Amino acid sequence: MHSIRNYFLIAAILFLILNLFYSNNLKIDASSDTLILQNDESFQYFEYYNQIFPSKNFLVLAIQSNKKIEENYIKNINL
Repeated sequence: MHSIRNYFLIAAILFLILNLFYSNNLKIDASSDTLILQNDESFQYFEYYNQIFPSKNFLVLAIQSNKKIEENYIKNINL
């Protein structure tokens, strides 16, 4: 019984040592290019507006109304 326990203990320690040794080769890429699907609709809108506006500091405001949106209404929006 003790020999089986010792065998598994040695195997587990060897497994951990090998994982620690090879963990230097592990590369994790968490950039937006790998996290977002290229055909995602929201990402396509984001890319579209990045091409239109040269600065990364922009605001896209979507307003839905049953009435006609007048220019005065737009001027009254305070940012």
